[in-house]
Amino acid sequence: YELAKPMFPACFKAFVDYRFEARTFSKQEMKVLRMLVKDKSDGLLKADLLEAGVFDTKREVDEFITKLREECIL
Repeated sequence: YELAKPMFPACFKAFVDYRFEARTFSKQEMKVLRMLVKDKSDGLLKADLLEAGVFDTKREVDEFITKLREECIL
């Protein structure tokens, strides 16, 4: 890991972001997520996420909102 990380920094950042630090939510946790975002419009949620700097790009924000829609959270 430490030997290859300097040679492939973008790959390792993606691995950490999308696999190593990823989490799975239970049915009950998904219900809580739905409750937390139920009153947010897509536009308001997108603005909040962009302002918070949680994601590196607008594309990542759009992909996240799409995932929320697909999981019936939005």
